[in-house]
Amino acid sequence: MIGNALCISRELWAIHEKRGGEMLERKRSRSQEADGGESDDNDVVTRPSSLSKDHTVLDIDVDLPRTFPILSFFHDGGEWENRLRGLLSAYCSYRPDVGYIQGMSF
Repeated sequence: MIGNALCISRELWAIHEKRGGEMLERKRSRSQEADGGESDDNDVVTRPSSLSKDHTVLDIDVDLPRTFPILSFFHDGGEWENRLRGLLSAYCSYRPDVGYIQGMSF
């Protein structure tokens, strides 16, 4: 049994799962804009915050292929890839002061 040391209810999980997914998509689109598109300077979310590390959510996509490399179900559309991505992005939403740290997926 894994447990629930953070005492997260199903309702709280659903909130952060949704917010984490939205955060990941928002950061992906902003990253693509920075690579060649236009960004909206009036968007408060794009400004860096000393308290939030939500920008680290982009590192999840970089780190996932490195997670248990011999287990294919974590990679390229594998059975657990999206579930693990969802779990990690939900944690980034739940603890924006921590964000994602390389190796968290292990």
